[in-house]
Amino acid sequence: MNPPAAGPDPVTSDTARQGVVAHGVLPLFLGVDLGKVTTSLAVGERDGDGELRVLETRAERHLGEPLRPFLELYRELDHERLAGVAATGVYGDRLGAPALGGVP
Repeated sequence: MNPPAAGPDPVTSDTARQGVVAHGVLPLFLGVDLGKVTTSLAVGERDGDGELRVLETRAERHLGEPLRPFLELYRELDHERLAGVAATGVYGDRLGAPALGGVP
């Protein structure tokens, strides 16, 4: 198990709700599993009630480049809405701040 990478304080429900109210947009969260063979990704959106709703999932064989699928999805996201990133898997610790890497 890899220890978590240093990163920002986790976003709490209260913080996420404030972002929705203050900016009128719903925060996005990105989860990534960087495995030996595949990279799996999930994008979620926290609604006004604090519930997380999954918007999209992907799983892709990375052919030795575990960060490639992550970076492709990351480029597609609205970065202004991105409130948090968490990573698991063999290569999870390759993501550094502001991502929380190596989550068990």
